[in-house]
Amino acid sequence: MIKNASSLSEVVQELFGVDVLHQHHVAGGDINETLVLELQNRKKVFLKKNRHSPEGMFLAEALGLQKLLDAHKKSQGASPPSPRPLAVGKDGIFDFLLMEHIDGGPAPSGEEFGHSLAQLHSWARRSTCGFDENNWIGLTPQINDEEDSWPHFFYEKRLLPQWRWVLNQGFSNSRAQKGMNYLEAHIDDVLPACDSGGASLLHGDLWGGNWISGNSGTAWLVDPACYYGHREADMAMTELFGGFPPGFAQGYQNAWPLEQGFRERKNLYNLYHLLNHVNLFGASYWGAAVQTLGKYGS
Repeated sequence: MIKNASSLSEVVQELFGVDVLHQHHVAGGDINETLVLELQNRKKVFLKKNRHSPEGMFLAEALGLQKLLDAHKKSQGASPPSPRPLAVGKDGIFDFLLMEHIDGGPAPSGEEFGHSLAQLHSWARRSTCGFDENNWIGLTPQINDEEDSWPHFFYEKRLLPQWRWVLNQGFSNSRAQKGMNYLEAHIDDVLPACDSGGASLLHGDLWGGNWISGNSGTAWLVDPACYYGHREADMAMTELFGGFPPGFAQGYQNAWPLEQGFRERKNLYNLYHLLNHVNLFGASYWGAAVQTLGKYGS
């Protein structure tokens, strides 16, 4: 059960019966402060905090972690584990998310990691795309209204909102606009329906910085932006920035081969993340987004 807390010290006392002995910052991305807290009983917990986070952001992340953890349990450990979310709340000017701390360890087998991700996509499925509620991809809202059609969901709930925000920031390009117009009219021809059996639970933001190696050499999934959709979207992002061990893709393919044409579609899936990076970090990602869109409707 994820606790809703009004104070970090109070929730630590409630959960563990002790106080925080000391804390130290650790590397944790561009959005939040991340710390390891060592408690008086020598147990460690992991803390993310942010003084400017949108309301509900950490709760949404906690629900995503819980979904991944539920899938891990349902698959009897075949899918990747995730840290257990413990509490969300506000402490002074900071919102926070408290979760299980994972001790680091040796790099996982790429083949085993890929195989376990295929198990997540296979075990955790439902008939519609979307999620139980909206969440965030970084600090950008992610709209998760349910949709039967994967192509329509991806265009309307993923690409189109990001495109509108990009335009609102003053970016424009006739070649890119032509590509968006083409996708609006032909998205059913460009993207396939979800595999037989329905939409898969996706991590949603699966770049190399959003998994960690545990002390047994197991890959753990962290920082999710979960939703249900086509498993190709997760696999596409694993290739956007790299950071996955050798054999990862082959391990996935051995467990559940991707459909023919994935190599042509992966850049379109990653366009969502490129546009989001334009919205979060600026123009350095704009050229790659225009290049992808320029392949459509030209």
